[in-house]
Amino acid sequence: MLKGAEGLLRDQRIDVIYIEAGLNRQGTQQTYLGSIDMMLQDHGYRIFRIYEQKNEWMHDSPLLRRCNCVYMSASFANANPLKKTHEVTRLKKEISELKRQISMLDRHKTSG
Repeated sequence: MLKGAEGLLRDQRIDVIYIEAGLNRQGTQQTYLGSIDMMLQDHGYRIFRIYEQKNEWMHDSPLLRRCNCVYMSASFANANPLKKTHEVTRLKKEISELKRQISMLDRHKTSG
């Protein structure tokens, strides 16, 4: 799938990619993370987060078999700096809390 989207990746027309990756070169169920990472980094993408890490359950092994990774394009990352993203999240929570307080005050006024 990534090879088919190489033109889009090269132009960074895809902001975020969520992909399942294998953590064993000899694995046959997923593409090896190293191969995915090399290709995506060649096009300016880097890992943003790693989710859902799964062990080698078939062999009762503590070693990881696969994980889900989120990659982000450099252009998208530059347009959404981490500090500003945290600030937006904090402000959204603050707005939500203020709306809740206003709603409680309105209910108190109408019941009183």
